[in-house]
Amino acid sequence: MSGAQLREAYRDNLKYVLTEVERLLSYINCPVVVTTDHRKFPGENGRYLHAHLYHRISREVPCFEVADELVNQNQLDDYKPRHEVNTWQNQQTESSDEVRQRLRHLGYN
Repeated sequence: MSGAQLREAYRDNLKYVLTEVERLLSYINCPVVVTTDHRKFPGENGRYLHAHLYHRISREVPCFEVADELVNQNQLDDYKPRHEVNTWQNQQTESSDEVRQRLRHLGYN
C-alpha cells in the first residue's frame, strides 16, 4: 500500500466515524467533547504509525467541543445502531496471543 493510499484510507475512516458521531449527537442531551488518542504518521515525511513518539504529531491529541445546537434533535428511544455491537466480536478469529503480537507490532507494549 502506498503512502497516498494509506492516507486516503485514514481519511475515509475518519469520514465514516464522524458521520456516525454526528448521527449519534442528535440523540443525546448533554455537553459533548469528541477526542481521540494521539495522531499517527500515515506516511508523513516517510514516517509510519508511532515512529517518533516525541514528535509534536505524536503528542497532540485532537479534541473539539460540539456546538449545543447539534445535540438533542431526536428522541434517544428512537436511536438504532447501524451495526450490531456483537458482530465484530462474533467474527473475531484471532487468539489473544495473536492480538497481543499485532499490538506489539503497532508499537503498543
